[in-house]
Amino acid sequence: MRRQVGRKTLLVGVACGVALFGAAVASRENLAFHYHLWRLERAMTLEDARPCLAALERLCGDPLHAQRLVAMLGPRRPRLTFWALEWCGILGRDHDQILKSDHERIRDALAQLRRLLPFSRSLEDRLRRDEGFLAVMAHFIRWKTVSWPLLVALEPGRDSIKPLWEGSKPELLAYEPARQEFALRAVEALLLPEAWLLSMSPLPPPVELSFPLSDQDVDRLFRRWDDLVGWVRSRRDRLRFDAALGRFVEVPPGQGSPEVSVPAEPLPGWTGLVPRI
Repeated sequence: MRRQVGRKTLLVGVACGVALFGAAVASRENLAFHYHLWRLERAMTLEDARPCLAALERLCGDPLHAQRLVAMLGPRRPRLTFWALEWCGILGRDHDQILKSDHERIRDALAQLRRLLPFSRSLEDRLRRDEGFLAVMAHFIRWKTVSWPLLVALEPGRDSIKPLWEGSKPELLAYEPARQEFALRAVEALLLPEAWLLSMSPLPPPVELSFPLSDQDVDRLFRRWDDLVGWVRSRRDRLRFDAALGRFVEVPPGQGSPEVSVPAEPLPGWTGLVPRI
């Protein structure tokens, strides 16, 4: 009987120890998360910001941290938002190069993409349910003077519009699943603000996909792209950019224009110096 009581006491002790250890780890990660946010909001150069961004990237492999970070983005925390969105662009450009290089670098890059998936999923989710954040993203992309692929369809004589993602159908199917998902969620993070910019209503619905992609998945992606281009072309002479609203509005036929102004500041309501990239 005493042996059974002793065994139960030991098991309870072990369980409590495991719980306390888990709580200590979670507390440490939470402190690290807030510390790197604090440093990032004071960073004035990419050199200063890069270590914080790399640390947050690792922490955001946890979906809970990813959701918390995405929820913080917006006009209330402009510098944090600036660096988070800038980092997305840097990673996209870097991976385009890395994934064409040697095997070891590709392996490391794919591991990084897997860590970033919770952040990219949370970002797309917020863009779909928060119109105010869509406006912030559209403003930042205009400031960066990033090319707007759908906007090209407003230009007269532009009949062939390349999809946002790179590669043909066989190339997309050959990607690693993590690369497929990261690439397509990156596309949505650009496509949704552009749809808002063009006053598309409703926004393009998500395409139900599974990873790795199937032939049918890729066919649905291309069909949706053709539908979106068709929507823009049908309004080619009736959309004009309104600087006060920060988006296109419908005007009488023949008065449309594809021209978009570039804002002076990276985010709405920005004050102070802009960090150096």
